[in-house]
Amino acid sequence: MNKALIFLLILAGVWGPAGIAAADWDSVNRDVIEVYARGEYKTALGLAQKALTVSKEEFGASHANTAKSHNNLGLILKQLGQYERAARHYRKSLAIRKSLSGEGSLAATTSMNNLAQLLKTMGRYAEAETLLMESLRIRLANLPPQHPHVMTSRNNLAGLYLVKGAYDRAERIYLTVLQDCRESGNRDIRLAQALNNLASVKIAQQEYVAALEMQRKALGLARELLPYRHPLIAAYMQNLALCLEQTGDYKEAEAYAENAVDILEDIHGPDHPAVAKALNNLAGINHKQGQFADAIGRYSRSLEIIKQKFGAEHPEAIKVCNNLAVGYIEKGNYEQARKILSGAVEYDSSYLRNSDGLLKSILDSLIKCCDELGKTSEAKAYRQRLDKLK
Repeated sequence: MNKALIFLLILAGVWGPAGIAAADWDSVNRDVIEVYARGEYKTALGLAQKALTVSKEEFGASHANTAKSHNNLGLILKQLGQYERAARHYRKSLAIRKSLSGEGSLAATTSMNNLAQLLKTMGRYAEAETLLMESLRIRLANLPPQHPHVMTSRNNLAGLYLVKGAYDRAERIYLTVLQDCRESGNRDIRLAQALNNLASVKIAQQEYVAALEMQRKALGLARELLPYRHPLIAAYMQNLALCLEQTGDYKEAEAYAENAVDILEDIHGPDHPAVAKALNNLAGINHKQGQFADAIGRYSRSLEIIKQKFGAEHPEAIKVCNNLAVGYIEKGNYEQARKILSGAVEYDSSYLRNSDGLLKSILDSLIKCCDELGKTSEAKAYRQRLDKLK
């Protein structure tokens, strides 16, 4: 799992132009971490843009702090689903760090990894692989193999191979990380993460028994090392729940998913993006059990949080819209499903345009709704649009 080096900028109070210019960069940088942790990404964006201006004025356009400011903007924009803008800031951060420290510097590898993770999200796998391999090469040349930064690079590269379907390559790298964790002699959280990552390959290969064993070990180790109400505990519970869902163990899956929601609400409050994601996962388990009222309620709450934090056209909002609409279809409420999907399908979203699978799913559902409602001409229009994707 990539842990981006986050030095986000935000203003602690209400600042006028003079106050911004005079603000101490380090103080501003410390203030942002607390606000970012609340998931207030829209607010963070505007203030981080001002912070970049402060950095340029105080330190210059090619200073290390300006590189951090660009990196921070890239991170926020990625969270908001504005991938092209995020890529531009990550590239600027990388260029500055290379100019300051050299092409093969360790400082540049953080920007390489962040940009590569974004490119992976955008489906630009070849570019991402080039950056991740270069980052790993530099880190191996300068750091011991058991260093956390080396493990991060390996994990990121394996994660790329996983989404590409190159499961054998992903598994080999994850096994290397697991072996390095064991050889380090430290019983720390990196071992739990290595087990969790390796389990993700087993899930992709539909080897659920092996995956469950690894996930249970990862969760058990995390419980030994971390406070019970910790984000990683919630993450491992969600992963275990999703695997149990695949094996049809819905009741146990539901219990873990509910615990994850409770933990995240205690940590972040009820309106955090992490809570929205956990609610969506729990709703999916409810859906599988035919608990449509519970599923619709949780999908609706998840969608409300995402729209509030990110906007209606964010990739996660569109996916949850689709899930919610399917729930209404299962209940026979075709008009409500049609209303939700007919809005989502018209969003000017680069994610939706580049995600044929999701767009096809939405169009299929819209056609079903229109057919059931006798809206023949509307169904025909959606069929024509669907045919163009085939």
